[in-house]
Amino acid sequence: MPIATTTFLEVPFAQKEQAKVLGARWDPLKKKWYVPEGLSLVPFKMWLSEDRLILDQLSPTPNTHPLLKESGDSICLSAFLQEVSGAIMEGVKRSQWVRVEISQLRPINGGHLALELVEHDAEGKLIARLQGFLWNSRAPGVLARFQETTGAVLEVGIKVLFQLTAEFNATYGLRAVIEDIDPTFTLGDIAAKLNAIRAYLIERGIYDFNRSLPCPTEFCRVAVISPREAAGLGDFKQDADRLQSHGICDFIYYTATFQGPETSRSLLEAIQHLREDLLGGQSYDAVCLIRGGGSVTDLYWLNDEAVAEAIARLEIPVLTGIGHERDNTILDEIANQRFDTPSKVIGHIEGTLYGNTQAAIEHLLIILKTAENHLARGSQDVEDFLRRIVSLHQEQLIHAEHGLDREFRSVQYESSRHLEFADFEVIRTLDNIGQRSAVIIDTMARDLEHLRVRLYDLSLERFKEAEQMTEAYAREVLGLGPKATLSRGFALAHHQDGQPITSTKSARLAQHFHLAFHDGTVPVIITPEGKRHDPGI
Repeated sequence: MPIATTTFLEVPFAQKEQAKVLGARWDPLKKKWYVPEGLSLVPFKMWLSEDRLILDQLSPTPNTHPLLKESGDSICLSAFLQEVSGAIMEGVKRSQWVRVEISQLRPINGGHLALELVEHDAEGKLIARLQGFLWNSRAPGVLARFQETTGAVLEVGIKVLFQLTAEFNATYGLRAVIEDIDPTFTLGDIAAKLNAIRAYLIERGIYDFNRSLPCPTEFCRVAVISPREAAGLGDFKQDADRLQSHGICDFIYYTATFQGPETSRSLLEAIQHLREDLLGGQSYDAVCLIRGGGSVTDLYWLNDEAVAEAIARLEIPVLTGIGHERDNTILDEIANQRFDTPSKVIGHIEGTLYGNTQAAIEHLLIILKTAENHLARGSQDVEDFLRRIVSLHQEQLIHAEHGLDREFRSVQYESSRHLEFADFEVIRTLDNIGQRSAVIIDTMARDLEHLRVRLYDLSLERFKEAEQMTEAYAREVLGLGPKATLSRGFALAHHQDGQPITSTKSARLAQHFHLAFHDGTVPVIITPEGKRHDPGI
């Protein structure tokens, strides 16, 4: 027989949405939920009073359902579905922990969430699908617990462990009500995927390939793979654009998606474009893989086997700055160098360039000092040569004088001795002595003149060599001087008196100074807010 009276339910506030979905209605006067006439009480057993349960046991069998057709024992669709709902309520456990993957997620009216839960086999083929709902009475607690543990929000594409209650409604069919979530399962799934990719790379012998490449010691041309609107790209470009504007280092950007189902395809396309540019003759000192900050589950999309293999096989050092200080992706593990953020990547590049510049300046100072020492040594050598020439010349003159004096005394002695014998012998001897003296004097004069010419030529030759060496060092020094440096795109900061400024601290203390370029000087004034202001603008 039909249910003649209204059946009221004892529905807790937290379960009102579940009762409503099963078909219960709200009585504003009684302020209770009730079962409309014509609906089976089986789905509502959990909320029936003991008296109502006893009465329900004495009720007619389903064959006397009021919606039966009078002409036979068939029933209408709604009655059939109510029996199905009752069978599900009786045969399926009230709630179970179920592993699922979220394929769709959207908010609906009233603050509820509608989800599509799926399962794929090992080959990625869809084998199960079920609609699920997270009512607003449970949504804040479930979402907060997941975010607090993982640092992320629920989103499409991740795997989760839900506590589900099966529910069958005559209008909406079979669906699941989400009662709770286990965030640690999602973290474990990410770790398992990471381990599988790591084992794959190790098996193929490429896990350490990029990491074993020599770390870049100079940056002239760098490739950057990043999302178009990445949070950290702006910070990276702020310093990168400044380096590029001064002609210090060129940055070439390749855009890719770093989050969502398109991550793998997009990153592989960017890497392929990079490889095509390399085959076309382009060269890079490093490849920067950067992205802004994000949640732990954002890393899920970057732990991709194909992307990891493509990065591992790059023959250019890869620098990662994905934006996670504590959590790593497989890309961080296989990269040549890993940095926490994009800002630290560009900081490393800028620091390396600054260190190389400082080393170049130190080498220039060493060259200048060496040239100065060579010039001083050359000047000293010339003076030593001159002193030696003068000293040798004086020694030769003294030796010649001593030789003449000895010869003169010998002639005088011989003349005095032979003078006693005969005047003829004396005259002949004197003539002979005169002739011999003239020859000797003439020979010595020629020898002295030849020695003087040789000494002069040797001194001139030594002096020219020193002069050529001095000019060579001067040309080398001038080629590395400030003007040449300015002509290559550098700028020199200095006070009004010409003293150089070598640090930001000195610049801020000076407040106004000059920047010298190869084609002129620009005055600069630092405002109190720390921004440079060109008084000429």
